[in-house]
Amino acid sequence: MTAPPLVSVDVRRALREGMPANLSVPVGADELERLTPALSDAADRLDARERAGEVGFLGLDHDAWGLEAAREAAGRLRETTDVLLVLGIGGSALGARAMNRALGPDSGRHERPDGLGRHRIEVLDTVDPSAVIATLARLDPTRTAVAVISKSGGTLETMALYRVVQPWLVAALGDRWPRHVIAVTDPERGDLRALADAVGLTSLPVPDDVGGRFSVLTAVGTLPAAYLGLDLDALLDGAADVAARARQRGLAANPAWAFAGIHHAWYAAGARVSVLATYSARLRTLGDWYAQLWAESLGKLQADGTSVGWTPSPAEGPADQHSQLQLWQQGPRDKLISVLGVSDHGVDLDVTSLPGAADAPGRWLAGRTLSELLEAERRGTIAALVQAGRPVVELTVPRVDEATIGGLVVLLEAATALAGHLLEVDPFDQPGVEGGKRFACGLLGRPGYESDGDIVRQLLGD
Repeated sequence: MTAPPLVSVDVRRALREGMPANLSVPVGADELERLTPALSDAADRLDARERAGEVGFLGLDHDAWGLEAAREAAGRLRETTDVLLVLGIGGSALGARAMNRALGPDSGRHERPDGLGRHRIEVLDTVDPSAVIATLARLDPTRTAVAVISKSGGTLETMALYRVVQPWLVAALGDRWPRHVIAVTDPERGDLRALADAVGLTSLPVPDDVGGRFSVLTAVGTLPAAYLGLDLDALLDGAADVAARARQRGLAANPAWAFAGIHHAWYAAGARVSVLATYSARLRTLGDWYAQLWAESLGKLQADGTSVGWTPSPAEGPADQHSQLQLWQQGPRDKLISVLGVSDHGVDLDVTSLPGAADAPGRWLAGRTLSELLEAERRGTIAALVQAGRPVVELTVPRVDEATIGGLVVLLEAATALAGHLLEVDPFDQPGVEGGKRFACGLLGRPGYESDGDIVRQLLGD
């Protein structure tokens, strides 16, 4: 019996052939099939950038990405600490958050790898002083390891957090503090690299050819995963399985082509919002990671100055179907809704019969299970959307484990890269983000950024 694919992508409910015949639906199988040459060209461009050493997220290079070094560093830190405090922001934090929510000690996973439970991670991806104070207040610095993650080595928020946390460690550990800190950064350049070299910090690389939001399977994500006790081999094997499919040609063979292609077809029909509704609480934070990936990669100016892009909208079913479904079904026709379901949650609870009057609420549910209810909610949401002629992409994974998380990450990364090339933008840069960083540095007095501070004051009338 053939095992189901790690991630399946079904676009039938986003085509007129999969909707009621009485509806006028602008995208059909023919429109999607006509995108095959454009998808092939996008794949060629991605391949060329990979061969040129510019883009490496599909390579899954264990050596260059420091997989064994991450495993060894995490093992050493686990011997003397209970918590890994991750200092990072954006792509340097969201991947760790997503894996922790999906697979960590509080995820509710039914199988527990060796050691899962004692060690946990905390992620600081804000400079809100109340949040930083609250986080440090619940940690024991003598039992806390700190991962400072910044590809450039100079990320404004991360460096500020480091300068707050380092004295906190020194006060408790004295000159032993470097043993509790690990730097994840460029292997050769940047202020964080200089710090690691100067004080002898353990360090792990962020490769040149893997951008921050595409770096979750490098040491940026594998260090926190290994600290939690997760199976890194399964994580990377699942990623490799989907990466191999993402290199194939054709809509039927390649789930990344299908995901990117159906989005582009609906973009031409006026859709601008990409909803990712996860029917697993464990996958909700993966939606937050997807939101950064999709927004920062695709919201761009084309060469002629035309603005293009998608607005990502993560949601969790069934909670958000009690709020956002109203908008999805009857609001503006500018949304493509991807519904992510799980075939086997691994655990379940019965909805039981109750004695006497206590049995009145929801009596008809007795004998069902919560997973049956969740699946009925998922299918009901899809049906309500299809009935209204709203496009739905069905994503399905057999279970939530390391392999499927690795597969989902690669699928969404590959689809994002293809979607960017279809929109004729560079999916790997972020000029708008860089502008905001420069303005903030100018206001804070960073040398060389004085004119940027002047621009802010002029624009805001200070």
